[in-house]
Amino acid sequence: MKINVSPSGSLVYPHLSKPDTKFDRDGVYKTQLRVTDTDAANELVDTIQDSLDEFATQHPNVKKRAKLPFEKSDDGSYTFTFKCKARGIRADGTTWEQKPKIFDAKGNPFITGKTIWGGTTAKISFAIAPYNVAATGLGVTLRLKGVQILELVEGGGSAETYGFSEEEGFDASTQSEEVSSPAEESPQEENAAANY
Repeated sequence: MKINVSPSGSLVYPHLSKPDTKFDRDGVYKTQLRVTDTDAANELVDTIQDSLDEFATQHPNVKKRAKLPFEKSDDGSYTFTFKCKARGIRADGTTWEQKPKIFDAKGNPFITGKTIWGGTTAKISFAIAPYNVAATGLGVTLRLKGVQILELVEGGGSAETYGFSEEEGFDASTQSEEVSSPAEESPQEENAAANY
């Protein structure tokens, strides 16, 4: 299976340090990647579409198409979805486990114990895996293989992670650290706030 590498982009809702088990008890490693470089994003879209078109020639009677693993925003950027199962059971009953390989910008293994947050700049190593499912038709999954962290965000997401872009107005970086303390709340007010 051919390995591809995405353009650099911003990670959105990454589950790379540990798998997401909300909808799959076996766990899924996954992330979205927001790519603002229009030319690079369009090139990746073409690669994904070409793989699906080639797969479709092997299934000429299947007309239904599943949702593709990317979305285009009004600003021209694309958000791609990558994922891989954390564990499973083979046909012979034996179990397997996997996790994406993570590297820093220099190609060194990522430090175990650090958490990768949304807003981190990265590239994704992945394989395009076409499928044919009766309920949804022909589609492709971008199977997560590895991640190269270019700029790590820890401890919380950036404004971009929450969908905000730079605007004219208040600039926190120009404000003094001296702020007035709010009046202390009475116990009754604290209890009321806690129960709200």
